[in-house]
Amino acid sequence: MLKIKYAIGILALCICSSFAFYKKNASTKTPNVIFILADDLGYGDIGCFGQKIIATPHIDRLATEGVRLTQHYAGSTVCAPSRCALMTGKHVGHTSIRGNQPVGQLIKPEETTLAEVFKQAGYATGIIGKWGMGNKPPNDDPLKNGFDYHFGFVDMWHAHTFFPEFLYKNGERYPLEGNKSEMTPEAQKVLGENRKIPEDICLGIGTQKAKYVPYEFDREVGEFLDKNKEKPFFLMLTVNTPHANSEFKKDGMEVTDYGEF
Repeated sequence: MLKIKYAIGILALCICSSFAFYKKNASTKTPNVIFILADDLGYGDIGCFGQKIIATPHIDRLATEGVRLTQHYAGSTVCAPSRCALMTGKHVGHTSIRGNQPVGQLIKPEETTLAEVFKQAGYATGIIGKWGMGNKPPNDDPLKNGFDYHFGFVDMWHAHTFFPEFLYKNGERYPLEGNKSEMTPEAQKVLGENRKIPEDICLGIGTQKAKYVPYEFDREVGEFLDKNKEKPFFLMLTVNTPHANSEFKKDGMEVTDYGEF
């Protein structure tokens, strides 16, 4: 059943599901934009699209007060090219990134990105969460493609871990104190088959779980909004949930506490 649901999640929105909402800036009347990109969220996984088991009241409220997009498709069936299609506005047949694994397939310097368009219009631009475009991109790749600020994962493999020992903030390593991870046999196998995975990224499970990454993203979002609330801003919140690190952890998803989830 879990495998079927996982497959439906991929096919329904091709890794990248999205919700956007707009808020008028009081001083300029220019719409601020927050675009939420969820990893592996299926079309029917939230209440406003028919979910009856898991409550998603805040997302449902966005749908009620805003617009539901019922024919909104991701650009590809896997993560990196789908994100590239969104960022460049190109059909996947023309995107510079064609798959998750090919080395050296990155957004080209001459390509115009969504963030660059917003920046040219006078917006502050930020991305919090998973970048995940290309393998392996430079740590400052988001900053090279129109974003003033980035906090989170750069490499897609790194984003499989929910209690990592570090993230990146504007190209620099950002330690998450109290987190420790260890490699599992499943992760060792994946690492052996993918030699281009950065050596400092621990593909495995958390053995010390002080800081849960989605909560770190929530905190950063609040700080970004407080800092930029008086001017137009474009923020992408690209969470790595509900994608599971199931290839590294036999029972699927790492969370802070099963009772809460």
